[in-house]
Order: sequence, then C-alpha cells, then structure tokens
Amino acid sequence: MGLKNDDPRLFEMMKIIQSVEGIKAMVLATNDGHPALAGVDPLLQIALGAEYKREDDVTQEAGWRVVKEMREMGFQDVVATKMPPGCIAGKAMMFKQPQVSTGTVKV
Repeated sequence: MGLKNDDPRLFEMMKIIQSVEGIKAMVLATNDGHPALAGVDPLLQIALGAEYKREDDVTQEAGWRVVKEMREMGFQDVVATKMPPGCIAGKAMMFKQPQVSTGTVKV
C-alpha cells in the first residue's frame, strides 16, 4: 500500500521530513523519549491540513518515511509505541541514538 510516488502529499511530506527543521524535530522527539514521528507530526498537520489523516495510509506513510530517515542517520529501532496526545498518527517507532564507533586500534 502507501502513497503513490506522484501523490502531492508525499512530496510535501518528504520536504518536511528531510528538512533541517524536520530532522531536528525528529531527533529532539527521540531525545525526549518519544517516537521520532512525534517531532514532525505537528509540522505535517500544518503543511497538509485535513489531508494528514489516518485514512488513505497517509500517517502510515509518514511513519515509514521517518523510519527510513532515522535509520539512514544511524539511529536504531527500539519499539513501536503510541504517539503522544495531539498527534494524528496513532503509533510510531521509537529509536535509540547511533552507536559511536572508535574503531579498532592496531598496535
């Protein structure tokens, strides 16, 4: 399922999720112990208005796109959990910070 690539909602959604503001919002939500989607859910509500809804897989698509972005930044999935009050999406993935590697020291 999901939105088709030519769906204007998908274009707007990706513009927000991949923006500096969107990335900051996702990381801050993660640092505050919330799903990353909770950071951009309010931004998506503003940008998409009534088009940001659970029907038509819009919030599910947003969730998958956030998961993809967070994984690409090195964050690790923890568990899907209920979204905080005020969010349109019902559940979303929680993440933990990327593991910092110091590499292997060869002597």
